[in-house]
Amino acid sequence: MNNNEQTNRDPRVILAGLVLALQIIGLLWLLLFARDRLAAFSGEAPTTDVVAQATVAATEEATEAPAVDTAATTEAEAALTSATATAEAAAAETAAMADAALLPEEVAVDTTALEAAGLADADQLPTWVATLVPGAAADAAAGRPALPPHLLLNFVDPQNPDAEPAAPDMIDLNQPQVRVIPIATLLSLLEQSGDAAGQEALDDLLSLLEQQPDPAEAGVPVPPVLGQAVQNFVAQTDYRAFGGGQGIGYVTHISGQNVVPVTNESGLNYVYQGVTADGEQYVFLSWPLDADFLPETVDDAADQVEMLASNPAGYYTDLQEQVNTNDGAAGLRPSLRMLTALVGALSLRGQVAEVDESALVQVSTEDATGITWNWTGSAAADGAETAVETPQNYQLVLWPDGTYSLRADCNVGGGVYTVDADGTIELQPGALSRAFCPEGSRDTEFVQSLLAARAVAFNESGDMVLTLEDGGTMTLANAGAAETEAVAEAEEQPAADGAGLAGLTLQWPGYTNAAGETVTVDNPENYLITLLPDGTFNVVADCNVGGGSYTYSADGVLTLGPIRTTLMACPEGSQGSAFLAFLESVSGVVVADDGAITMTAADGGSTTFVNLPEAEAPAGEVAEQPAGEPGNILWQWTGAVPTDGTAITVANPELYTLALLDDGSYVFRADCNSGTGQYTLDGTTLTLLPGIMTLVACDADSLSDLYLGFLGQVASFGLGEDGVLVLTLADGSTLAFANGGPFVAESGTGGETETADALAGRGWQWTHFRDAKQDYDVTGTYTITFNADGTASVVADCNQGNGTYRIDDTNLTISILATTRVACPAGSLGDSFIEYLNQAGTFAFSDTTLNVILMADGGTMTFVEIP
Repeated sequence: MNNNEQTNRDPRVILAGLVLALQIIGLLWLLLFARDRLAAFSGEAPTTDVVAQATVAATEEATEAPAVDTAATTEAEAALTSATATAEAAAAETAAMADAALLPEEVAVDTTALEAAGLADADQLPTWVATLVPGAAADAAAGRPALPPHLLLNFVDPQNPDAEPAAPDMIDLNQPQVRVIPIATLLSLLEQSGDAAGQEALDDLLSLLEQQPDPAEAGVPVPPVLGQAVQNFVAQTDYRAFGGGQGIGYVTHISGQNVVPVTNESGLNYVYQGVTADGEQYVFLSWPLDADFLPETVDDAADQVEMLASNPAGYYTDLQEQVNTNDGAAGLRPSLRMLTALVGALSLRGQVAEVDESALVQVSTEDATGITWNWTGSAAADGAETAVETPQNYQLVLWPDGTYSLRADCNVGGGVYTVDADGTIELQPGALSRAFCPEGSRDTEFVQSLLAARAVAFNESGDMVLTLEDGGTMTLANAGAAETEAVAEAEEQPAADGAGLAGLTLQWPGYTNAAGETVTVDNPENYLITLLPDGTFNVVADCNVGGGSYTYSADGVLTLGPIRTTLMACPEGSQGSAFLAFLESVSGVVVADDGAITMTAADGGSTTFVNLPEAEAPAGEVAEQPAGEPGNILWQWTGAVPTDGTAITVANPELYTLALLDDGSYVFRADCNSGTGQYTLDGTTLTLLPGIMTLVACDADSLSDLYLGFLGQVASFGLGEDGVLVLTLADGSTLAFANGGPFVAESGTGGETETADALAGRGWQWTHFRDAKQDYDVTGTYTITFNADGTASVVADCNQGNGTYRIDDTNLTISILATTRVACPAGSLGDSFIEYLNQAGTFAFSDTTLNVILMADGGTMTFVEIP
């Protein structure tokens, strides 16, 4: 090779070397960029200094002696190929991490479900924003673990729109948030960072959700995204589904290295951990809670500092127990109902959460009041369900002042109620109109069920579920908010009573306006007002129900209102608003000689109401009625003649009885059920007012429901020459009863027999049960005492109750009408004990042993006398 060739080749060699060096530098940058991304996920330091060193080295090598080393060139090309493959693999892994995360458009939160469940008004619903966030490096000094790429949902409180949102690169438990994290990416990151505790927590969560042990006993792991944090306790634990998977929610206090007393400033959280059904995504929700029972700040918790320092386990146990009580749960803000509903409203990839109607959550008074509840259906103790065809005709409103209003089809009424911290509810009987509703109405059943309610809770749909005395339930759907402004305090109105105005149910047929124009109402049965002697009135205004107080003076001045009503949107053409406006403008009233009542408005408009049958007097204030000819006799139903003339014959009259007692009360038996109530008797006019009864599901061929429906429509009575009692119903149908002998309420027996005397005043312990399918001994406390006055007292494991009994020869009827509703331990026979007693048919006994034989071959209960 000559010098000219060598000289011409040197620049080409140098140029080739420079190009090769630049390619290597570019690939190194790509490789190290991918490494930096991975380092960010695992918390390692970035490597840009290595890149700088490589850049200098490559440049110096390219500018050195021009001599070409073929072996070096081949080695550089191999290194380039390897670096390219490594960089591409790292880039692919980084892209895969990002691709595993859900996109913002794949998530939705239907916050309107909170409004539908009555948990928040439209202007109080939180808004949400979904953001795909990159991974975040760990910060060991701050105790913060790394986070992979994931989807973050921030929530904005309309009452505090300027609040700081949750940060994308760290989990601050003081901010409401939902994070949806790919499980494979999370697990890989935990492995890379050596977080064995996080890996174990994730495995434990997957196992927990697969096995789903009793929530109260479930060991819930610390969320694997919280690093070295500690869950000091868990309370109110419950499994909940979201759209696309399931999880477990609970109230907890999570702390790090600095342990301070739990306050509203930084304390309780509602945490939810879930997994999608395909096992690909981990769902983490955290929401800070305030509580009525917590101090506001650490400065307010000086007395708790010492206890926390000396006995932290006892401190957190006490706090856990407080949160687990209904009182404690009711004092949480936001409510657990709202947060569990929010979980159910979360939807991933368009999937909707399955609703478990049987899952109930506790209720606070605030959750139940000021809402229109429409009766949608009932379930008997044996699980048999019935739906209500017209829920809007059966409404209940619990007002914040402890009163309630109801609509029972064509009737309207109200009373007072109590709700205790443990979910116990009791509605006291009150005033109720007694209009005769159309055939097929369930007004009597609705009222009797409400009066038999003993516990209240909510299901996952936000429906209110009332548990009845006999273990059955009734479900009422949230139909919207009601006006909760307090009404004026009522005072007795003797002048209204004396004028024949009080105690009437008035139906609005329309009105004449100030211009003399007449406006008629197509459905007057939907516009009712009942004036009561105590100065209150109840009103039905089409689809709404309510009431208030009124005043009346002897000179005819009448003032109604202000009126408190539900706020439902009635169908087009409704006159509900016009009716309420007229009532609130009423200034006077005239009662004509024929009893017709005309109310006059301040603007000159007027209405003459249709006077329906008398309203009930409130329970407990029913005046004693003279026994009359039908009194104190056990009447046995033998048959009926409906208006269509088709006769009904009762094959077993002894199972369908009625007795009218001297004190104005009545008792009845309807096959496998029994009950009691009050009645009014004026000449031959007879009204049986709704009372309380057992609600056992009788056999399919039973006439129980038919008989109860007839009793609710009784209008008058008559006695035939043959001693038969004939009850005439509102529609003209008749019921016939045979005389079954005297009913002696004082002794609880059908006659002063030796058998009855032997039982009276003695207590019995249940020891054995036998029927066609089972035969077992009974242990525990299950007793009944037959008192001499016809009442019975029972102890059913952890509950107590009372009722009545009646003996007729060897026939025994027991009606346990009221019991406490404490939740007894698993395996308790308390409910069965009460159910069996209410099915008693006959009995036999020796000096110390009593056998009670149940109806329809239902089995035999064996008792021994309590010494």
